[in-house]
Amino acid sequence: MRGLILIGTTAAAYNPAQKAGFENVLMGQWVEGTGALESLCSSIAAAQVGGDPERHREPWVREWVGGDRARWRLAVRCLIDRQSIESHVPEITAPALLMRGFGDQVLTEDVMSALRGQLGGETRLETITADGVTHMCTWTNPELTDPVIRKFLDELPAELPG
Repeated sequence: MRGLILIGTTAAAYNPAQKAGFENVLMGQWVEGTGALESLCSSIAAAQVGGDPERHREPWVREWVGGDRARWRLAVRCLIDRQSIESHVPEITAPALLMRGFGDQVLTEDVMSALRGQLGGETRLETITADGVTHMCTWTNPELTDPVIRKFLDELPAELPG
């Protein structure tokens, strides 16, 4: 592997408070709930998608609200129940670019910095700053993220070491 790009992620499992929050909101209110989803999904989109309400958030809200809400069960369970892989992260020695949106409330600068410190190779963390930028910074702000990604890719060695 010549390089690795990680956008808004962590190798850690959620702590008990985070799990309880996601369990309540995502499983209790969304997947297993019976109330209207428009308001809940609009709030989630504001926090996670960010960007322009009509251009960036609305397509996600339509997808999340449409159809059988139980179809999200397995995806939500995977998100909530994922296990830590932190013990394996130092084995990754390829150059890595970590990227996050400034307004990401879950994958904060501290969380991403911890991942940067765990990786076994040269690692760079970029925080994308713009109005409304959150978790999905490559979706809402490709004009800011694409040049960072392109520069990282252009600077990778042409061949694998060794």
